[in-house]
Amino acid sequence: MESHELHPNRYVKKNGEIVHLLWTAVLLPETDLIFGIGRDITTRKKAEQDLQEKFQYSKVFAEMSSKMVEKPSNEEDLTDLVLKYAKTLTKSNYGYVSIIDQKTKDNIVYTHSKMMGVDCDLTGKDQRIVFPPNEDGSYPRLWGHALNTKRSFYTNTPNNHRFFRGLPKDHISINNFLSAPALIEDKVVGQIALANKEEGYNENDLDLISQLASLFAVAVNRKTTEDLMIASESKYRRLIGNIVGLVYCEKPNGYLDIVSNLNRLNGYFKSALIQNDLHWKQYIHPDDRARVLKEQALLVEAPGTLVHEYRVIGADKKIYHIQDSKRSFFHKGIFQGIDGVAIDITERKKSEEIKEKLIQYSPIGISLYDTSGQCIAANKSISAILGGTYEQIMAQNYNQLETWRKTGLYQKALQALQQNVVKNYEVDIISSFGKSVVLDCHLIPFEQNYLMLMINDVTEQKQNEIKEKELLVAEAVAQSEKERSDRLEKVNTELIKMRDELTIKNKDLQETQVALIQSAKMSAVGQLAAGVAHEINNPLTGVLGSAKNILRYAEIHNIKQENLQKIFEWIDDIIVNSKRCKVITGNLLNFSRLDRVQKTSVNINKVLNESIQLVCAKFKAANVSLETTFDDSLPMIHGSTSELQQVCINLLINALHATPSGGKVSIKTTFENKYVLIYFRDTGCGISKDNLDKIFDAFFTTKPPGEGTGLGLSICYTIIQNHAGEILIESVVGEYSLFTLKIPRI
Repeated sequence: MESHELHPNRYVKKNGEIVHLLWTAVLLPETDLIFGIGRDITTRKKAEQDLQEKFQYSKVFAEMSSKMVEKPSNEEDLTDLVLKYAKTLTKSNYGYVSIIDQKTKDNIVYTHSKMMGVDCDLTGKDQRIVFPPNEDGSYPRLWGHALNTKRSFYTNTPNNHRFFRGLPKDHISINNFLSAPALIEDKVVGQIALANKEEGYNENDLDLISQLASLFAVAVNRKTTEDLMIASESKYRRLIGNIVGLVYCEKPNGYLDIVSNLNRLNGYFKSALIQNDLHWKQYIHPDDRARVLKEQALLVEAPGTLVHEYRVIGADKKIYHIQDSKRSFFHKGIFQGIDGVAIDITERKKSEEIKEKLIQYSPIGISLYDTSGQCIAANKSISAILGGTYEQIMAQNYNQLETWRKTGLYQKALQALQQNVVKNYEVDIISSFGKSVVLDCHLIPFEQNYLMLMINDVTEQKQNEIKEKELLVAEAVAQSEKERSDRLEKVNTELIKMRDELTIKNKDLQETQVALIQSAKMSAVGQLAAGVAHEINNPLTGVLGSAKNILRYAEIHNIKQENLQKIFEWIDDIIVNSKRCKVITGNLLNFSRLDRVQKTSVNINKVLNESIQLVCAKFKAANVSLETTFDDSLPMIHGSTSELQQVCINLLINALHATPSGGKVSIKTTFENKYVLIYFRDTGCGISKDNLDKIFDAFFTTKPPGEGTGLGLSICYTIIQNHAGEILIESVVGEYSLFTLKIPRI
């Protein structure tokens, strides 16, 4: 069985935690199955990351330590170095480093990141920016807070800080801010200020910059006094103790003076440093010893710095990797020794070896090209994918590859380099070695115009996709036929449903037509009643006039009433009944008149009285009593007299039809708040709950065919709505029905 270790992958657990897994894939013999084992390397990954960060910190502090050993040439060089590493350690975008003038107490900035216009320009020789103190000796604004309190601080919401006083015109926005005073004892000698870290500052940033500020303070103070530097030796040693590696001073005789952190190294190498009678160089790996001694000999000849890596052999016979950063120093031209920091990078080297193996045995083809386009590195997979040998791949220059130009890969490579972005590209090519293959390519630019090509053979995948598409097309055709059949069946069902609905609607239409015919008949009856009223009204006028003339004649000729008593009684009856007929015909004419719905101020009591006059005969004939309770102080309403009379008559007739002989119908008027209320109550049969929601529907009626159109209450409902009112109903079957009209008052 052949196994391959793949690239480690990151996974996110349900709780949001990220873990790293390293997979080992094994092809099971005589099968197409792959058996995979994933190992959790999260701890190792974190250790590698921590080691890398610690190495970076150590490098910074080692270089700063070397600067402290050697007297800085000027303030600009020192502050440049401090700002460079302060921004590197915290990943800050902006900052400045300043030195306090001990005489004037001015905060003098020698180096900074440009944050505004020409007022912030430090180009040229001896350029500086001066921030003077207040009259009381304190320093203003947010930048002065650390100098006043002599304590480091940071804020990720500077606009909310109590010492924030805004920004000068054209100054960049400050998203977060960190400041550390450089102190010697209790005296402020300088300041490190940083701003605009992408993810905001934290306690680790504050601790690192505080340590850096302490080293910076020592370097500043050395320019003025050696005594203070000696007094701060214990603090210096404590700070050095935080450096990841071993800090040492090598004497001219080759023996070491250990400054701190001896426990950071293991094995023979550690014991060699402890024993004064042993020389540490003998523990360097034989294959590295000559090179290391040759490189270090240059430091003995002249001042300089050196960073080199080499191997040592431990007491356990294991090989350890050391990174040694050192600087030589001289006095009056005589070599005095070497200061250095030694870091155990064994784990990092192992990690690099693992990464190299992962790249070499990755199933993804990888090759790296320099600025001239020449291949300078490649793994085994790219040879297998393209069908060439490793030597043939290494001999390639992508500027000369015709396949790159024909497929557009060359243009994509140039775009990736020019735009400094990763380009993804899929190509179907015949490689320079004659192999036909479909590639998923990733072109990744690096610094100095280096280019990495990562390719994955997706030929089989594409072939499978074609087969899947063909299968999907066949399935789609079959599905389309089924859907077509289903649609036809659905259309047929809908047609049947439409036919049934049309049958029902046709029946409803026929019933509506009958109702409309009946409505037309009623309209004709109304018009006929109006004509009859006109015809009767004229003779009644003549009869009434003649009766009055007889009375007047008898009075003129002094005909005694006692002689014609019976005749006068008959004449009085004629006059009374003629007047009554005239009132009836007048009301009938008002009811039948075609009103243009001109709304005026209406006395609803008067409308009710006129309506009662028209129907009172029917109530007497049916032996149903009619009682009224009218409020004489009732306010006027705004409405149409004829429409309101139509509603009242309709409700009275409906109440009469629902009330048996001997029953009672009562009408009451009153007002409440903004409304006039009219109540129509009968002691009739009542209305069932099933019909209560339908009685105002057009053409709904409970009367036998031919006795009702079902339009009366529907028309009443519409008229009351047009008067901005409401019509309410309450009913108990076998007991009563109560209709309430609620109309706004004027």
